[in-house]
Amino acid sequence: MKNNLLLCFVIALVNLIGTLLIGKLAIGQFIWISFLALQFYFMANIAMDKKACLQLLTSFTVGLFWGQLSNLLWFYFSDSLSFVTINFIDGGLLIFLLCVGALIVFDKKLPGRLPATFTGLTVTVLLWGRPVPFVGQGLLGDRTVIEGMVIACGLFAYGLLMAFMMDFVYSKVVKRIYGSTSRRAEKESS
Repeated sequence: MKNNLLLCFVIALVNLIGTLLIGKLAIGQFIWISFLALQFYFMANIAMDKKACLQLLTSFTVGLFWGQLSNLLWFYFSDSLSFVTINFIDGGLLIFLLCVGALIVFDKKLPGRLPATFTGLTVTVLLWGRPVPFVGQGLLGDRTVIEGMVIACGLFAYGLLMAFMMDFVYSKVVKRIYGSTSRRAEKESS
């Protein structure tokens, strides 16, 4: 329990420092994207694994592009296709192809993390809005697609960096106190 309390303290401290640093910037309103990266980092137990972090970031970025494809579909065809047809193409065919890409084509390769790809797709919808994107109803307002992609990828990477820093600081503190460097070693000793 002491180690969990220590982990909570380190996470809160690193998060506070990171939030204070980025919170005053114009992109501070999008800090929530970094928390999406944090959940993948800790759920996947990929502490200090740079390749896995790169896979998450790449998969998230691919998801943003899938989201843009989905948005373009809605933007250009929402008036000419029926609601059922456009949802079949977007919610059925596009999602099927996204899954095939992540689970078959890119399995065990850089963009092969399906949950992060879905997160990128979801963030696209949140940032640009629906049912018809690019008209300022999303969280980005009138920012361009490129600006939005840079903000989203940057903050996701920032979240991974925060998680990496949390794990690094925690490992150093645990090593200093207990002589153990990993959470696994702590569990084995208890």
